[in-house]
This record gives sequence, C-alpha cells and structure tokens, in this order.
Amino acid sequence: MSKHCIKFIFTSLLLFSIVFNASAKKDTVSVGKAFLKKIIKLEIKGKGGYQQECISMKIKSTIGDTLIVFVEAGRRLDSQDSSMQDILIVRDQYLTLGAQQEKTINVFGFCCQAHNKAPAEKSIFSVGDIADKPLADLARYINSSKLNASSMQQAVWVVSDNNELSSVVDDNTDEVKNLRKFLAKLKNIETPWYNTFYKKEAQSLFSGKPEKVTGEIDYMVTNDLAMVLINIRDAAGTIVKSYFVSKGAMRGEYKYKLDWDVSKMTKGNYTVRVYENQRELKKLTIKLN
Repeated sequence: MSKHCIKFIFTSLLLFSIVFNASAKKDTVSVGKAFLKKIIKLEIKGKGGYQQECISMKIKSTIGDTLIVFVEAGRRLDSQDSSMQDILIVRDQYLTLGAQQEKTINVFGFCCQAHNKAPAEKSIFSVGDIADKPLADLARYINSSKLNASSMQQAVWVVSDNNELSSVVDDNTDEVKNLRKFLAKLKNIETPWYNTFYKKEAQSLFSGKPEKVTGEIDYMVTNDLAMVLINIRDAAGTIVKSYFVSKGAMRGEYKYKLDWDVSKMTKGNYTVRVYENQRELKKLTIKLN
C-alpha cells in the first residue's frame, strides 16, 4: 500500500472519529435539561427503599431521533411527600433512546435527609436539580469509588445532615480510609481517630443516639514494668470510665483497642488519657453528638 493511501485512510479515520465524538456529545443531554426542554417524559417512583437501586425512572423520548440521556451522579431527586427522603444519585448512567422510545431504569442513590421516612413503594419524585456543591462533590467521588453501601450512606448523611464523620466506620480498607480523608477535607475538619456506632431503631433510619465508640490508641511505654492506665473524662474533668491495661508493661510500642459503651452517656466532648505510672502519655478527644 502506498504512503499516499495510508495517509488518506488515517486522515479519513481521524475525521470520522472527530465527527462521531462531536455527534455523540451533541446528542447527549442531562435528564433534567431534557425534561425541561420537553424532549422526554419522565415518571420517577420509589421502589420502597432508601439505598442503592431504590428509584425507578421511566423515560420516554418525544422526538423522532436517537437521544442519549445522561442521569448524572450529584442530582437530587425531590420527594413529592415532604415527610419522605430526597434521594441523591451517586452513579452515572447513560440511556440511549430511539425515536419515541420508552425505557425504564433503576437509579442508584441514597437518602439525603436522615431524619425523614424512607420513600414508600411507588412514591413520586420530581427530577430535581444538581445538589449543593459539597453534596454533589461527594456524589462524584462515590461515583468513581468502590465502597460498601453502609459507608456510602453514612458519608451522604455526614454532608447532608452534618452527622459526625466518625459515623463512617473505618473498616481498615483503603477505600474507606480515603473516603474519611475526602470528607474531612470537604468539611475542613480533622479525620477522627475513632468510630461511632448509633443505636438502631425500627421507627427511624438514623436514631442519632450514640451507642458505642471504638478506636485504636497507639502509645509508647518508656520504662520496664510500667503500670498503664487509660481513663475517659467528661468536659468537667470527671472520670466516667477507666481501663486498667497493665501493671507490668515492658518498654516499647503498644496499641489499645478501645470499645466503649456510650449508650448511657450524655452528648458532649470527652477526653481519653493514657498514663504510664501516673505520667500522661497521650490525650485524645471524642465528640458524642
């Protein structure tokens, strides 16, 4: 094959690629914009849940041409019933529709109103709009991550309802550790060293009642046969819990796994102190909220 033919073929393929990509971009429209322009009809209903594929979206094209509808992560679907939760979409989807074609898809999202009821089956939603920037940024982050459902839901509530970041439980995976760092940066706070578990109640999705605090405390003993004690004090300095760790620890580095029942504690700030022979080695804070 001559160099001229090869150049011609290469140029033709390049032009085809440019035209194809430009056409694809032109034909792709967000679900919100498509609905406002009346080039689609929408029917959005709950499936009786508040996590993951909890929304059914029926989309019908009203035009006589092919259309690609973009259902984007970061869009907040508005519940028609104000007592039920809005749903934040956290997974992108592209839906190709032929002329006048109708399709139904399951939309992947999470509740973003922790204290409202879960959407009932067949409850009605409107297409809403893109969420406020922090929540939309979180949705985009989740869209490109591999996280478990619990971590995703708690992360959404950390932003939408200002829940404690410690409610996103560190399960020692890189995915969750990075999520906690992302949320800390997003909210301009420190990443907590501990996890907060909340009481489960049948009548609510999130009780807001702390039940247990766990976390790993690193410390170093500098003397042999040291007595190690850990206590927790409230904001007034009163000791509310003590842990006798060792009466004969050898010098070296140690980890203590805290597991504190806080179900009867009042909300507020607490201080964890580690002592070696009555000398304070470490001081950490816990916020119950």
